[in-house]
Amino acid sequence: MDLAPTSETVALSLRELTVLIADDKEFWRQWLKEEIEKLFPNIQRITVVEMAAEAIARASAEKPTLIFLDIEFRKETEDGIHAAEQIWKNNPQASIIIVSNHSEEAFVKRLYKVTPETGAYGYLLKDNAGMYLQKAVAGVLAGDCWIDPEVARVVSRMSKQEHSLSEGEFEALVCIALGYTDTTAGKVLHVTERAVQARLRSLYSKFAIPAKDHEDAGVLSPRCRAVWLATQRGILTEADLKKWSEKLAKIGKDSGIKLDLR
Repeated sequence: MDLAPTSETVALSLRELTVLIADDKEFWRQWLKEEIEKLFPNIQRITVVEMAAEAIARASAEKPTLIFLDIEFRKETEDGIHAAEQIWKNNPQASIIIVSNHSEEAFVKRLYKVTPETGAYGYLLKDNAGMYLQKAVAGVLAGDCWIDPEVARVVSRMSKQEHSLSEGEFEALVCIALGYTDTTAGKVLHVTERAVQARLRSLYSKFAIPAKDHEDAGVLSPRCRAVWLATQRGILTEADLKKWSEKLAKIGKDSGIKLDLR
């Protein structure tokens, strides 16, 4: 379950971070602590607690950069999502990763509903922690809302075309292809607007679309260019977009958003 060092982890290790870990099981407290120390050899502080209430108190006092929370705490009635909500009330910019045994999308929806626009969340399944911890950490620190691939996605790939896009980047691509704003995309994907923007920045980078500070910025519309390249490469098809449009319109309707304007 060790994480192999990569250029990504080396870059992350240069950032000054403080971490809070809350889990009622000693194994997971210790495992997360050891893996975080590998990712960030020069980390300033790691606080480890076993109660959600204590996590809320320590988060308020210490303002850690990155917080890991379990879903279920056996000795408490409130769960990790409730704890995350309380932490965000005091620190709306906190990055919180839920480490859970539950793969149901309902938990992700609950987490999204309590996430402030300036916050970022991750949802990592414990069975996959050894495989995806690094990606989850990198995602939330970049402002994204990272969701374990085994949790049912709002948008799942229909095309068999191989490509290097992450699930989150692919979801963002579908949304801009359908003409959604960042705000609308966030609502139907159950992520923050900030997360949508982080995914789009990563998408544009993979498609070699100039960033805002590049000398060629402004020559092309990044959103239109990304959609055009995706269709040219077979990543998106008209038939697939029609199916996603119908599905997302239904999700939007359930959220009070009218997306089917035909």
